[in-house]
Amino acid sequence: MALLDFFNNTKRIESQVQKQMNEFFQLQYGKNQYGTYDQIGNPDTPLESGFNVNTTIYSIVSRIYNAAAKIPLIVQKWDGENWEKVENHPTLDLIECPNKMHGQYEFMQHVYGFRLLTGNSYIYGLKKNPDQEDSEILELHFMPSNHVEIKAGEWFDPIKGYQLSDQYSGTYLERHKVLHLRYPNFDFDHGHEFYGLSPLQVAVNKLKRDKARDELQTSNYENAGAQGLVYDKSQGENARFMRDDQLDRVQRSLNNRIKNSKNKVAVIGAELGYIPLGLKNSEMQLIEDAKWSLKDFCNLYQVPSVLFNDSDNSKFNNVREAKASLYLNAAIPEVESFCNEFTRQWMNTEGERVWYDTSAIEELQKDRKEMVEWMDKAHYMRPNEKREKLGLDIDTELEELGFLYPTSFMPLAQLEARNILNDFGDEDL
Repeated sequence: MALLDFFNNTKRIESQVQKQMNEFFQLQYGKNQYGTYDQIGNPDTPLESGFNVNTTIYSIVSRIYNAAAKIPLIVQKWDGENWEKVENHPTLDLIECPNKMHGQYEFMQHVYGFRLLTGNSYIYGLKKNPDQEDSEILELHFMPSNHVEIKAGEWFDPIKGYQLSDQYSGTYLERHKVLHLRYPNFDFDHGHEFYGLSPLQVAVNKLKRDKARDELQTSNYENAGAQGLVYDKSQGENARFMRDDQLDRVQRSLNNRIKNSKNKVAVIGAELGYIPLGLKNSEMQLIEDAKWSLKDFCNLYQVPSVLFNDSDNSKFNNVREAKASLYLNAAIPEVESFCNEFTRQWMNTEGERVWYDTSAIEELQKDRKEMVEWMDKAHYMRPNEKREKLGLDIDTELEELGFLYPTSFMPLAQLEARNILNDFGDEDL
């Protein structure tokens, strides 16, 4: 009887905890347990109002994800002291051929591009045993992040899984099957924090302004109407108003003389004046506004605007330095985030990780050259420490050499001792 009371009490307590948890999720996230967290803003905005229609956003984002996708991915193993490159590994084969539809370069373009645009990137890992969390992954598939919603979980495990929208058959995937890359989101309201914050969500007003400016320019070209007014500028005794038939003759004469002509001068036998209508793009500050818009978006993505024909930017000495900055501040952080999260969630073997190799990136070789010259004088570093800084494999044969110093270097005390010995001849010794 006591055992039955124990089970009844346990069941009652679990029911109360469940109720309290649902009340918490309803209050905190606006959803009951196992509901769907609300996304911040409109998830389609970064695409429909940004990448798909805004030339500046397309140029910047495509430049970043193309640079990031070019960076080779490798697998390294920890030997107790250093990370060593692994030449052959199943994970390398998986990344090089993620699935039957995409190769590595195109696949990684989508992975990096979705996070740059929407703040989130989702990768589905098709496992050999779908119900086993540590099962071997057979294929990788990127998911359209603007059509993915996060399913709410329990108190200590808040994310249960990921739900695709109805147009993708409403597919539901457990959390361990999906690798979620995201930017930080500090909006802890209705579960917003579980979604990455899109950079373009922050710049939504700038996107609207760019759209309005482009529409105004297009309207000026398509519906310009009359560019100006022609009038008889004679004065004094010759001043007169032209009759309707005279106006028609002048109009026909001008039309015939400039018909199918571009930027040609029409000659007419009368003293006429001209009043321009409307304002030029330069007078409406549209060109200057476009320049500032470019700089704003470049600051948003931390890339130098000089790479996008911004001649006013004199921060960088040359384009090479600007390209190096593109890799260091924009492309490499994307790659490093992918490597860290892939290793954390899907590398089953302890002491192994997915990493990247920048030794083949030409734009970074100038910095590499300067590092080599600096380390050539860093005699306080062991040879393998220098190789590791350069991204080279550890050479075990160098371990026994210790520190290397130029033969011309000699401690001051030893030099003084030698001078003293030189003052004495062999007979004195």
